[in-house]
Amino acid sequence: AAERSTQPYLAPTIRLGFDLALRLGEVCAMKWSWIDLDREVVIVKSDDTFSTKSGVEAVKPLTKACVAILKDLPHREGHVLRNNKGRSNNSSDLSLVIDLSRRGFNLPTRIAVEHHKIRSLK
Repeated sequence: AAERSTQPYLAPTIRLGFDLALRLGEVCAMKWSWIDLDREVVIVKSDDTFSTKSGVEAVKPLTKACVAILKDLPHREGHVLRNNKGRSNNSSDLSLVIDLSRRGFNLPTRIAVEHHKIRSLK
């Protein structure tokens, strides 16, 4: 359903969150400075604009699918995932888009990915 959404950033956001077991806020905050494509890892870290829930850096291995998604993105600076206006995604707004997409494709509520539950799907 996410791949058929009118929001082109929805499928990559869900796939990265699922494969990396990240919270939606972590996926939305992800910056290119966190990504090391050569080592195939992402280092989730707190900074002046984002704080991880635990406050601790986490090194996550990138799956082949994640590497392909990241290499396919049209930019390599700032936030990794951006909305249709080129701005970084907001987890609250993205939760609404996910819910509307779920409803638009008549998917059951129990598979809806809410604000902080992407990492619970893995």
